[in-house]
Amino acid sequence: KAQLVSVFFRTDNFEKFLTSLKAGELEPYLKSEPVPDSNDGPVKVAVGRNFDEVVTDNEKDTLIEFYAPWCGHCKKLAPIYDELGEKLKDEDVAIVKMDANSNDVSGPYEVRGFPTLYWAPKDKKNSPVKYEVYTLDR
Repeated sequence: KAQLVSVFFRTDNFEKFLTSLKAGELEPYLKSEPVPDSNDGPVKVAVGRNFDEVVTDNEKDTLIEFYAPWCGHCKKLAPIYDELGEKLKDEDVAIVKMDANSNDVSGPYEVRGFPTLYWAPKDKKNSPVKYEVYTLDR
């Protein structure tokens, strides 16, 4: 085991890494589930790789729920959120959910608990409003 570690953490490997980093040749790692094949339901699914497409670039006011599949409060919210999506499907509003446990969440969004909801107005996508959710028996 120690021999394997020493192969990867040799000085010459680290120097190659730094050279590639300085040259801008490295791709940043993005934790992401696969992009859904179909995303035409009333509640859109965002993942790390399609977040900009589904949220930032959609030209709609957008409500985003960041959830975790194991979260009890998220499970209670799910049918309500789905109903909201159904009721607003013909409006100029996007209802979006993202499993923040399985996908990287980038700024300006900050998730420290579940569920976390943000309202991202279409003309202020860089300044979303965070909603504090304390009405589900917290």
